[in-house]
Amino acid sequence: MGMRALLFGAGYVACAACGALLSVGPKPFVTFWLPSGWFVAALLLEEKRHWPTYFLAALGANLGFDLFRGQAWSTSLLFFMGNALEALVGALLVRRLAGPGPILGSLRGLGAFALASPFLGAMNMVLLADDAFS
Repeated sequence: MGMRALLFGAGYVACAACGALLSVGPKPFVTFWLPSGWFVAALLLEEKRHWPTYFLAALGANLGFDLFRGQAWSTSLLFFMGNALEALVGALLVRRLAGPGPILGSLRGLGAFALASPFLGAMNMVLLADDAFS
């Protein structure tokens, strides 16, 4: 389990770095936060009892990436909390809608995944908008 969490953390940082490369303009914030999909996928593939390990790995990876880029601790922690909430809600929603069995192994599972995706994007935009206007 520890090795998988380490690999997940490394993948999280790699996704963040790719997102930074795809971002528009020299900004301190990454416009395309690719680790969101990575995080949801990891939670969907793993048993719920292992999820806390992935949250700890994501915390370390997120803080490390943000602090390396010059973000403040508080900003980095708030972004992590939003990212973690998004991944948690997304994974729970997909699992709830998909029912038992492999998630993409049935039309119901595929439909659940497709229905949950816009919700996650909208939730992220609400969090960003709230931060921008407060």
